[in-house]
Amino acid sequence: MKTLSIIATAAAVMAITACNEHGHGPHDHDHDHDIVSRVEYTLIGINTPDTLTFVWEDADGPGGNNPNRIDTIVLDSGVAYRGALRLSNTTVTPAKDLTSQIRDDMDEHQFFFTALDGLVNISIQDLDERGLPVGLATTVIAPRRGTGILTIELSHFDNSSQKNGTDRSDETDVSIIFPVVVR
Repeated sequence: MKTLSIIATAAAVMAITACNEHGHGPHDHDHDHDIVSRVEYTLIGINTPDTLTFVWEDADGPGGNNPNRIDTIVLDSGVAYRGALRLSNTTVTPAKDLTSQIRDDMDEHQFFFTALDGLVNISIQDLDERGLPVGLATTVIAPRRGTGILTIELSHFDNSSQKNGTDRSDETDVSIIFPVVVR
């Protein structure tokens, strides 16, 4: 479990960058962005009754303290899951759900999932109007046992024509790391 300790430490020091509320200069795009301070990744077993929710949270937002909650994603090898991401800004009262805002601007957003050593395979299931991936809805399978990390990044494209479905933008709304255990 020394590996998990190292992974958790790395995840804790992983700083997020986010579009803050109206965080662009006066000549940047005119979209309203909020701080992403909480990400929930819910996985529902396709052929099992399992429903699992994993949370990453940075209660004071970017630039303050390290994230206060980083769950370890624990999966069973060979089990397929439907995944759903939910993002919110919990630094305001009441907390603001950002998922619908991302869904409304699908053509300007794309999630990128990177799993260390292919420990987890993730396929994006939702597409924008041009047929390009978004990533709020996924399928997940962990083909083998092991430990590692899963990085989830949300790219924001100032202009939807910049989104090509493959390349990240130069603007990241949130970048988080979950430790992963596949048993």
